[in-house]
Amino acid sequence: MRTYKKPSIETLSIENVSIICASNRRTTHHSFSSISQTNEVPQEVKNLYSGMTMRQKAAAMNLMMVLGGSCPPTPSCISEVNKIMTFAGHSMQITGPQYKSYTESFGNVRGMIEELKSIQNKGVMDALFLSFFSIVSVGKSEQALTVLLNIYSEFGYSEDDCLKIIKKTEALSRMF
Repeated sequence: MRTYKKPSIETLSIENVSIICASNRRTTHHSFSSISQTNEVPQEVKNLYSGMTMRQKAAAMNLMMVLGGSCPPTPSCISEVNKIMTFAGHSMQITGPQYKSYTESFGNVRGMIEELKSIQNKGVMDALFLSFFSIVSVGKSEQALTVLLNIYSEFGYSEDDCLKIIKKTEALSRMF
């Protein structure tokens, strides 16, 4: 029998983190508004995900939906999660009906995780982490963050690796 080992988590100020897309200024809640309204995604971002299979993309989007369930069902939270998922869908070039058509085939979250394990590109996995983290950030749920970190530990990422992705992205976003 395996015993549960509680992960040590470095607390981040989730309410001040806006990640997934670079913006010209740091914002708390509206970082996706200009991109999601125009639905324009840079070709370089689309190219990043071009090596993923449709099934991998669907697993990523379905996992975002699951993580979005950790957010309070308020209109503002739902709106923010929708913006993040819209940007992610446009980035991966997958539509809502497309990824939802795969939902049952995964069986459960475990099936989604297993599908994502087949992604070999670290850049893709890092970018997906930022998308997942952005959704978790909306709900500010420590439990959801723990779940995300546990999922990424299955992909070979330590908590420090995940923190480095966040810090690197924040540093890059301040440059622009």
